[in-house]
Amino acid sequence: MTLGMPNTLPPLGQPVVLARLWLAFCGLLLLTISFFPTMIPGKWGACFFLVCWLALPAKDFFQGFRHRGGEKLKNHIQPRIRLYLVVILVFSGCLVLWSRKLGLSWPITLGLLLLVEALSSFIVSLTEWWRLSTVGLSIALAICGFGFPFVTEIGILFGAAIFLGSLLSAGILRWQILRCLKETNRVAGTN
Repeated sequence: MTLGMPNTLPPLGQPVVLARLWLAFCGLLLLTISFFPTMIPGKWGACFFLVCWLALPAKDFFQGFRHRGGEKLKNHIQPRIRLYLVVILVFSGCLVLWSRKLGLSWPITLGLLLLVEALSSFIVSLTEWWRLSTVGLSIALAICGFGFPFVTEIGILFGAAIFLGSLLSAGILRWQILRCLKETNRVAGTN
């Protein structure tokens, strides 16, 4: 137990902090493109943002194939994570059908979906010490969910939320890593 949370997962490292900082950069990029739409002409700004945003999942996807010798990634996903994904996707699909049946607008429906994901992510982040850092991303999703129906420039909201949430997440994770190193050095020093 670490600070009252189970500590059973392997420690995360500096590459995960860098990945969170990359997400913060993507949020800052979206914020910049939204504030200055003529900086990158036409749809090139959106394309540039998407390429940057998808760079991390693409890197992980191709590294997964290289490390497993071509084995399918489906077998790599843990059953409880797969169940979590199925529950969230089914619930989200039902929420969309329900809200559309009630005649709610798309901005309200999408805001509700973001809030559902924020709540589930927040709960998961409090279940394990090494998942705690995702609370920053959960807060970003909640800000987007609450703000989505009220804004006209969505890029500014998403960009600012992603930037701040990812920075918070990277900061928490860096603190966790330093705390783990300090504990390891303290235990090694007493032996």
